[in-house]
Amino acid sequence: MKTLDNTATYVDGVADGNISTIALSGFVPTSDSMQPAAPLGIIESFTISLTKTSGQILVDIPAYPGITNVNYFCVCVADNPLTNPSIVNGQLMLSAEDKSVRMDYNRSRNKTFNGLTPGVKYYFYVYASNSAGVSPLSNPQALYAS
Repeated sequence: MKTLDNTATYVDGVADGNISTIALSGFVPTSDSMQPAAPLGIIESFTISLTKTSGQILVDIPAYPGITNVNYFCVCVADNPLTNPSIVNGQLMLSAEDKSVRMDYNRSRNKTFNGLTPGVKYYFYVYASNSAGVSPLSNPQALYAS
């Protein structure tokens, strides 16, 4: 079955659906052909830092080694950590008590949060997704905006 799936993926993606192209090319699916994405583990560490701009904090998320096609997300919450966050069916679920939550879904590993109130403590969480699913939410890191 896996061989048929790999062949179908090749015909649809590379040979533009032309079965004669695959026959002439001599394509033989192998374990190197189109492997499913690896599940993502929790992001253990990431960097948050102040900039010279008032009310701006940068978040830098490290890449998963050896894993491609990953989307990275960040949550920023003012004053208190999230109450009881969870990820259900790929969606971040927050409780009603969680206020002043900002989310960055731009998929990159570098996030910039602007317009933060100086002197307020902000908590940051990160997580990622790929075709295999969504990683667990990281532990929070906190920083006072300047």
